[in-house]
Amino acid sequence: MNALLNPENTGDDQDYREYRFALRDPLLSEPLLGLLSGLAFEAFEEIPEGWLAWIPKATVGPELGLELDRIAGIIPHEYNVRIIKTENWNALWESNFPPVVVSSRTVIRAPFHAPFPDHETELIIEPKMSFGTGHHATTRLMLRLLEELDLRGKSVFDFGTGTGILAIYAAKRGALPVVAVDNHAWSVTN
Repeated sequence: MNALLNPENTGDDQDYREYRFALRDPLLSEPLLGLLSGLAFEAFEEIPEGWLAWIPKATVGPELGLELDRIAGIIPHEYNVRIIKTENWNALWESNFPPVVVSSRTVIRAPFHAPFPDHETELIIEPKMSFGTGHHATTRLMLRLLEELDLRGKSVFDFGTGTGILAIYAAKRGALPVVAVDNHAWSVTN
């Protein structure tokens, strides 16, 4: 079945089309991905029945349907399509940014989260899609390491600072001077 799930809503040019590919034989999942990867899809996600793939609506032309039919002749599968309305994905992600408890002493939260009064150090950051939200293991591990060090009067240079989280933590723990640099626009804003 090759159908648009909501045919009366074709969306505008900023919208995406999400294709859901369901395989009859799960052993053909990787070969299907290999063939789909040669098309204009921007992203893929593996799902139990096969793959999800996304493509900007503005780039979809009749040749995509012909290619998908050709691939269906090689690897038996069904697909359907739905329109994904354009929205500010950064704002959505930022509004769902959960706090991160690094340890019994340190927590990372956004200004819109409730305080953590039982923690010695609260790092309050606006995520802005920069690295250093605390959700990545390297950030948490570095903070745990810094917790164990006496930083008073030590010089700290945080190269590729992202949100500035490690530099901020070092400054809160008495490091001086603290220099943090980054060239990414969101990082500079942070």
